[in-house]
Amino acid sequence: MLTLLSYAYALAALSGIFYPQIEFYTYPPGGALSKIALKNHPGLNESFTTRFYTSIHTPSIQRTAVQTLVVLPPGVHPGDKPPAIVMIYPGSNLAQDYKGPYTSTEVTLPNALFLSEGYALVLVDLPIGPEGVSGNPLQETYDLLMAQIDHAVELQLIDPERLALMGQSYGGYAVGGMIAMTNRFKTAVAIAGAYDLFGNYGEFGIDSGQYNRNWAETGQGRMGTHPWVNQEKYLKNSPYYLADHIHTPLLLLHGTGDHFCDMRESQKMYSALQCQGREVQLGLYKGEGHRIYDWSKSHADDAAQKTALFLRQHLK
Repeated sequence: MLTLLSYAYALAALSGIFYPQIEFYTYPPGGALSKIALKNHPGLNESFTTRFYTSIHTPSIQRTAVQTLVVLPPGVHPGDKPPAIVMIYPGSNLAQDYKGPYTSTEVTLPNALFLSEGYALVLVDLPIGPEGVSGNPLQETYDLLMAQIDHAVELQLIDPERLALMGQSYGGYAVGGMIAMTNRFKTAVAIAGAYDLFGNYGEFGIDSGQYNRNWAETGQGRMGTHPWVNQEKYLKNSPYYLADHIHTPLLLLHGTGDHFCDMRESQKMYSALQCQGREVQLGLYKGEGHRIYDWSKSHADDAAQKTALFLRQHLK
């Protein structure tokens, strides 16, 4: 797992360093990187945490109680309403899986990176329908997610005007979908996501045959059938085709060696937003795989720096 110390050294020394194996695109153009260093907070382990439960009943979700964990940064208490990063991965209970500030969640960047910058973490429980059962994962995720955010705001744990959304892999997919369905978030970060269920349906995986087809029909995609039976369902659950509804500034990060979610997914999402004049950035990391905590140190540090800067620009 990543630790605060593994990032602190590189982040303090990165200003002005360019890694030739990174391709970075921004729209609008510009926005030079500034030096970012993690603040030294020896009290991160004493960060205030609170759990609460929310009852949800919507057309897409049967009545259920979901668990939410809010971790406040050092020196911040309930009622202070700090800016917050909402971390998501549909089908997972990130609130239950939290192991402390010096570890990472499904986002695969260290929690300490965000807490040391003064952000609260909102870790949500998203028990959408199971794999193999046809459904509408984006709508189910939205109904579960927004109810938990509203409850956290009601409890005065976070600032409703300074919220970021972040996810990796299936969580990155969900980030794209959520910001197409709401403008509640000031900014968003999607890491190694898939965004076009229709367009990548027939592609073969490098090591896994018809992985995309199986993923879309009976895996996490949960479409239940192929696109030629229900094209509308594929389109409504593909963030790429919802890009005209996205107005939230978005940072996309992807490794070029990712065999689970091809980097072309992030390239397509970048292009869809860029051609409409939306604020979007794309970082591609040569040879890197699906999870940032498996990347080379220089690339992982660079991804952390760009994420910290992007959040600072939009939440501070």
